[in-house]
Amino acid sequence: MITPHRPTTWPIFLHQSLDSTSNETRRLVESCQEHPPFVVVARTQTAGRGRGTNSWWSDDESLLFTLAFEAESLGISPHQEPRLALIAALAVIDALPDLTLAIRWPNDVVAGRKKLCGILPEKIDRPGQASIIALGIGINVNTRLDDAPAEIRDHATSIAAFGKATTCEAMLDAFLAAFCEQLNLLACESGDQAARWNMLNALSGDFIRIRQGDAIISGTVEAIEPDGSLRVATSNGPMTLHGGQLIHDR
Repeated sequence: MITPHRPTTWPIFLHQSLDSTSNETRRLVESCQEHPPFVVVARTQTAGRGRGTNSWWSDDESLLFTLAFEAESLGISPHQEPRLALIAALAVIDALPDLTLAIRWPNDVVAGRKKLCGILPEKIDRPGQASIIALGIGINVNTRLDDAPAEIRDHATSIAAFGKATTCEAMLDAFLAAFCEQLNLLACESGDQAARWNMLNALSGDFIRIRQGDAIISGTVEAIEPDGSLRVATSNGPMTLHGGQLIHDR
């Protein structure tokens, strides 16, 4: 069990503004200014990043943070690391029990078809030491989406949009407590997690297109597998995808 290292006790570094909480996390780790585990939080970001080359739009009512930790010290083995984004998604869902949410593989939490949360896992290599996981998370809490660009506004939602009153601070506390539980379950190889993320699969039965490098794979989603991969039925037979960028047709 990882209770001595649980996220609810990790130091939290709060900033009024950063280019990106994940960029700041990388700077702290690479310069050895701070030693993980810790959490970096920003009230605003000037260069928030999403998956691939995507940017992340937010305002000062969005919850923006990055968790930094050494996976092995928390009982997480290398073959389990690809599942960290999925357990973070489960933690977001558990922190919001009054909302009907789902997981859009590989890294979003959605309400209906609209994005509520994005998750960006990255690895920071350290010479002669274990790598650090940087798990960047953005949650639309009371985000003023009317101010967002049209392409964001049309595909995003917020907690406030459902009439639920909360704050970024309360949401962070609830997430960290839920993430602690999910980390414990992952370390113990709980089969319940895999059953849940497949049950909460927002893409189940959808025909999708996924970009992997220069290739585009299309097919019907069958399941999120226990190892975190996506099983898709394509014209060439079943495929298992371990990553990629979902193409959203507008």
